[in-house]
Amino acid sequence: MTTEMLLEQIAAREEELIALRRFFHENPETDAQEKETSAFCRSQMEQLGLPIHPVTEYSFYAVLDTGRPGRTLALRTDIDGLSMEESPENLVGKKVCCSKHPGKAHTCGHDGHMAMLLTAAKVLCENRNELTGKLLFIFESGEETESTSCQIADALAKEGVEGVWGMHLAAHIPEGVLSAEPGPRMSGIYMFEYTITGRGGHSSRPDQCVNPLMAAAAIVSAFGSVVPSSLDPSDMGVAAPCIIQGGTAKNIIPEQCRIGGSGRFLLEESHLKMERSLTRLAKSIGEGYGCAVEKTYGDQPGSGAPAVVNDPVLSEMAEKAIQKIAPQAFEGPQPPWMASESFGEYCLRFPCVFAFLGIANPKEGYGAPHHNQHFDFNESVLHLGVEATVQFAVDFLSAK
Repeated sequence: MTTEMLLEQIAAREEELIALRRFFHENPETDAQEKETSAFCRSQMEQLGLPIHPVTEYSFYAVLDTGRPGRTLALRTDIDGLSMEESPENLVGKKVCCSKHPGKAHTCGHDGHMAMLLTAAKVLCENRNELTGKLLFIFESGEETESTSCQIADALAKEGVEGVWGMHLAAHIPEGVLSAEPGPRMSGIYMFEYTITGRGGHSSRPDQCVNPLMAAAAIVSAFGSVVPSSLDPSDMGVAAPCIIQGGTAKNIIPEQCRIGGSGRFLLEESHLKMERSLTRLAKSIGEGYGCAVEKTYGDQPGSGAPAVVNDPVLSEMAEKAIQKIAPQAFEGPQPPWMASESFGEYCLRFPCVFAFLGIANPKEGYGAPHHNQHFDFNESVLHLGVEATVQFAVDFLSAK
């Protein structure tokens, strides 16, 4: 089973690959409610003779067991779309296909992710007699809003998984470029909210009140100092207030208000430093204004996600796989992406590699950011993602 043979097999499936992407794109499902999408992916796996292991209502994984001793690798795709309208136009013209369901759209690339993983699974099954060990194909529901990656990670641990591969189309990277650098690749995210309590009253007598809005304004202003005062200058992080809410009338000083927002980080220690600084600032400033400040959101499960961090050994293996299948697609280091991804949960538990496949080509209309109504990409790049996935899987299973 040479690289040339694999490339030929993938090339023979290109029409099917593109048809799969268009089917998913036209029929998005959102918010962990991907009933038909999940059922379709299950049927595709069942047609390959692979047993299905449900994890949540719509998340599952299928297992290719070669029957020969060896390593165990998981390959993952997300399956959900976004709750938003899609424009039929990309940056310069009409898209080849568009969502058929108002208020739902694949404007992040998960349609391409599914098409690539299904095609890779078919090629790997076609070569199962030459493989050893096990491959698990993960279909993750609700990545955007109701992540099921924690439950999936628990299931993978019971399967003895030794590595996890994922891939994301990337609108910030030139079309056709593949990237799998070691270290932090996508930021973690944490959400925060603070409730500020003062003493309400009539606006004609502010001296008889303790105005929580004044404290909130001072806290929000001070949050701008958190990143530069907490992190090493060579580190990357963001702390962004996004909500300030309180009051019901122009002549009433409210009893309470709240502020909220989110932060991004590449290192877990940076997350902890920023979070501690935010809370310390909020409480101390609130006290200075005579207000009580309580952290009301940020410590609960689901209020954040870890950073995506590539294992150095698997990154090296992935980069070698890319050099084998498409040396022209390897252009050296790409900067980390400050968006967040539930794939970070796998990185906490297993050696992982998360590759980017660039899709930016503004002249042809491709390059609108993810979650934008004009998001689009050239389907001809999808074969590169399949090739990299298949070659990495073959190399991982054959590694000693």
